[in-house]
Amino acid sequence: MYKNWLFSSASGATTNGWLAGDFVSSIGATIEATSDYLGNSYDKYLLSVDPALSGDPSITISDLNLNVKPEAVLKIRLRITPYSSYGLKDAKINIYWSSIGSEFLNYSSVNLRSEDDFIDYIVRPLWKDKVSNIKIEFANLPDLSKRPLLIDIDYIKIIDEMQAFDVNNEFSTIRVTVEGKDVKVWLGKQFYPYIYKRNFISVDNFNEKYINPKLLKSNSFNTEIKSKITGIYFCIY
Repeated sequence: MYKNWLFSSASGATTNGWLAGDFVSSIGATIEATSDYLGNSYDKYLLSVDPALSGDPSITISDLNLNVKPEAVLKIRLRITPYSSYGLKDAKINIYWSSIGSEFLNYSSVNLRSEDDFIDYIVRPLWKDKVSNIKIEFANLPDLSKRPLLIDIDYIKIIDEMQAFDVNNEFSTIRVTVEGKDVKVWLGKQFYPYIYKRNFISVDNFNEKYINPKLLKSNSFNTEIKSKITGIYFCIY
């Protein structure tokens, strides 16, 4: 992970250095009471953006000085509730970035979806050199009374999608392989295993039921092998 803005700090909610750009009436960090899939209550830290009645509102951050690989992605989780049934037709998120001392010449985008809940968006800019400044623009929003009242951002992250495992309250794929006595575990879309334990499975090499080929098909052998592997478990924090 190259950068992670969760809008929380030891003293409470924080903007993490993000500032209001064009066509933004106000910006601030807030806390919202919510609950997880199991019904447990917790506080969600948000960056709340109040857009002006017209124009393309944006937020910016500068002086990052990040070395980012070209395959890295920007993930943003946000809630932008449409006004009534008008929806967010043609609306999109535009991501601009620049190196030190450069203008915003680099640009990528993704379409906004008309939903009332938080949605994860992934933007794939073609990063190169150092990343110093980023602008996130919410383009083509409806104007005046049809404009959404708030844009609530749960997090913004720049990550290597093939390496980082990011749960974010969503179910993710877990793959487990057993090679001899070694165990490998992949999480999400990782290219390399998150866990690689050599000689994880121990077998008594002097016990006849493990070394006698005639016993390979016996129920006692299968039961014993299964009992050796059931000790694999996962704790995700």
